[in-house]
Order: sequence, then C-alpha cells, then structure tokens
Amino acid sequence: MVHRALQAGVALGARSRVQLRRSMAALLRPEERALVEDVETALDRAVELFTAIDPDSLPPGRVHEVPFSLRRSDGTIVRGAIDALVEHPDGRIEVLEFKTGRPLPQHERQLALYLEAARALFPSAPVEGRIIYATTQLSTRDDV
Repeated sequence: MVHRALQAGVALGARSRVQLRRSMAALLRPEERALVEDVETALDRAVELFTAIDPDSLPPGRVHEVPFSLRRSDGTIVRGAIDALVEHPDGRIEVLEFKTGRPLPQHERQLALYLEAARALFPSAPVEGRIIYATTQLSTRDDV
C-alpha cells in the first residue's frame, strides 16, 4: 500500500491522516480486501508507514516504478521493477528503493541489482542509489 500510495501521487505531509487513510483505502483492490484478514488494521499500518517517510528524502512529483529486464554478464536474465528512477538536472540518475521494514542485508543486494540495471539503461550517466526506510514501532513485519 505504501508503494502504491507513492506511485499514485498521494502527497506526503499535505493531508490529514483521515484523508490519507481514505486515499489508501481507495487504492485497495476488491480481491486484495478479500485476502486481508483485518483490512482496518492493514490500512492503519500503511498510514503509519507512509507518514514515517521523510518527505525531504523523496524527489518532487510522482514516483514511478520502472520495470526492467537485464542480461547479466553470465548470460542470466533478471527481471524486476525499480521503485523509482530520478533524473536530476545535472544528468545524474538516482535509484530509490522503498522499504517498510527494518534494514536487512538482502535490501543492499537488491539495490545493487537495480543499480546494475539502471547503469545498463543509462550507460553515459552517473548512477547512484539509496534505500528509503519507513519505519515505525507498530510491528516487526517487513512489508505491507
């Protein structure tokens, strides 16, 4: 829900928690509602995580997920989706990866793969990346 809210352009810090919760509820698909045991609690947690993101850590405007396919040097093909690619005015490309849980070693490996893909997409541009964590004390679950 946090990723979806970012992609939908839900404004960080610009809405009340009630409005934010309503917006997130509208993003929840009917088939997802059927799979979630406690929708109200899930929405409360998503709002908590979303509001825990530092608005200054995000690029202006909407955040778009970027799907990719990458043929690695060993011939394997990897497919995935980068949470956000930001093209800065100085030509630098920044990969943003959003996480809603505690930092784990596999997050760094995932970011490294996304950096490899971004460098293949933008071979002449400097590419950097960072992981943005939205953390709260509500739960130890890794994702919502």
